[in-house]
Amino acid sequence: MSKIGGSASTEIEAPIADVYAVAADGEGATRWQTEIEVATCVERDGDGNQALVRMETETSIKRLRSTLRYRYQAPESSRRARRRR
Repeated sequence: MSKIGGSASTEIEAPIADVYAVAADGEGATRWQTEIEVATCVERDGDGNQALVRMETETSIKRLRSTLRYRYQAPESSRRARRRR
């Protein structure tokens, strides 16, 4: 099995906790990545976060199936906000 990696960045005018919540929601990717047709969580970590997500993406050539492993590290400002509560 091959591994594919990558990264990207952009400035988003929204609270970091909101951006983190969207990025951490693999199953919700179908709402904002139109090429992803199916996203199903098949494993959760001890905190209930999505740990393993299976996705199906339709391309002009073929249907791609992938399994994504998620690890979580909340943004620094989000951790500070939780400590203040």
